[in-house]
Amino acid sequence: MNTRAFFKTTTLLLFVALIITGLTGCKKEDLQIRASVCDTVEISYNEFIKMCVEPVKDAKTLAAQMVIENLTKQDIMFEPPFVLEYYTEGKWTNIPLGIHFEDVLSVLKPGKKSDPLPLFAQSMYDFKAGKYRVNKTISTEQSSYDFSIEFELVLVLK
Repeated sequence: MNTRAFFKTTTLLLFVALIITGLTGCKKEDLQIRASVCDTVEISYNEFIKMCVEPVKDAKTLAAQMVIENLTKQDIMFEPPFVLEYYTEGKWTNIPLGIHFEDVLSVLKPGKKSDPLPLFAQSMYDFKAGKYRVNKTISTEQSSYDFSIEFELVLVLK
């Protein structure tokens, strides 16, 4: 093999190796919430409570928050506790986040939206791609309403 053929072969092999390496492992995979998801409950004619689960904007790792919106003519109330579950083997399983909730009642006035309420961060649990849901109770003076919002965590290439 002459020198010129050797360099062509070596260059071609290096080029192929770079392509294969770039396609198989040089990219980082991260978990993300597929999209913001909301649940709206009508509590009386044309009055609604809305709860959304959304990714935390500009977070360096996986993090989610909840926002509650009062679209009624009355105060709504909620406490910090919520339940986070993972769907596995045909059933919902509680995720132990190890959060201690203070016993504080929040009141949201008519037409107002809550500040973002933290749900979870990557460091709290060994999250995997799949289906999750958040369960939370929100109340008015007359009734309590159970919200259950399903969302999906997906692997994305960075």
